[in-house]
Amino acid sequence: MLNENNTKQIVQQQMQYDFDKKETMTKVEQEKKDLLVKETFARQQDLLKYENTKRELFLQKEMQLKSITYEYEKKQAAAKSDKERQQLRYEEDLKRKQVQYDTNKSKQRLKPHSIRNKPL
Repeated sequence: MLNENNTKQIVQQQMQYDFDKKETMTKVEQEKKDLLVKETFARQQDLLKYENTKRELFLQKEMQLKSITYEYEKKQAAAKSDKERQQLRYEEDLKRKQVQYDTNKSKQRLKPHSIRNKPL
């Protein structure tokens, strides 16, 4: 009788151990999946922010260039001499180059390497 009770107890403990082990493995697997989903979501958010910032930079550049063109055309119409017009063209060209330089500089700071480097 004592031996039978011991055997039942050992079997019960073994079954409990197997159950707990299986539950722990399931929990660990779910945590891994949850972490992967979280990292993927964070990376997607970073990519969206990156794309939005790029779009904003492009729009800013376009607005600056249109403003420069408008200002140039207005001054060109008011210019009295060829020398004055030539100076205005030179200034416009410098402003356009400055806008392009600033935009490129901003793009370089914005490279996607700043986005999480972990593969999906």
